[in-house]
Amino acid sequence: MFDLIRFFEKQEYVDDFLNGKLYMNSIGHFWQPGNAVQNDFAEGLGESLSIDDFEEKYNSNIPSLFGKEHILFPFMNRIEATKYCHIYCLSLHEYDKKLGIAAKVPVEMKKMGKYAVIVHNVQKFVDLIYAKLVNNRLYGLMGPVNYHSPFEKNEYKDLFDKIDKNSHEKEWRFVLIPDYERAKKLAAENINRTYDEHYYYEIGDIRDIAK
Repeated sequence: MFDLIRFFEKQEYVDDFLNGKLYMNSIGHFWQPGNAVQNDFAEGLGESLSIDDFEEKYNSNIPSLFGKEHILFPFMNRIEATKYCHIYCLSLHEYDKKLGIAAKVPVEMKKMGKYAVIVHNVQKFVDLIYAKLVNNRLYGLMGPVNYHSPFEKNEYKDLFDKIDKNSHEKEWRFVLIPDYERAKKLAAENINRTYDEHYYYEIGDIRDIAK
């Protein structure tokens, strides 16, 4: 079994969450330059290929572009369209009631903020999110993140796949496209457009299932 834990930097963010206001940044936000803990240029990877596999698939002589003095690591292709997706991330916390044991929260999670809220009724939390998706005909997905070595050959990845340097986060996420038609229009106008926006997904007070 598992709970979900969300870490926050400020008390006001805790209050927003308990009031059911999920602050969702776009994937494009995490691609921006800077040293923020959450920034990750690898969000939205579509595939990871070795140099040889990349050359074979795309008929490209990559080493010739860099010269023999460079060490080349596997190539990772990022899906540009994923920047229009918004995400809300929590951490999976596993436990076994019968045995009376629970997983230890990794010390690295302290960097995510000094406040934490535990969602102890995950099913109801999911139901609240899902009900709004259905009622408003929105595009969204939920579930745990899979972690992979950057050297692992994988020709299909999505927003539920991340590099294993982040595996300590044991992430569970909700992915949403708040305005699908607008996202399509923006993507069609300029594929290289910078997209850094946020969205509040409101599901109502959750104090009965979180603390």
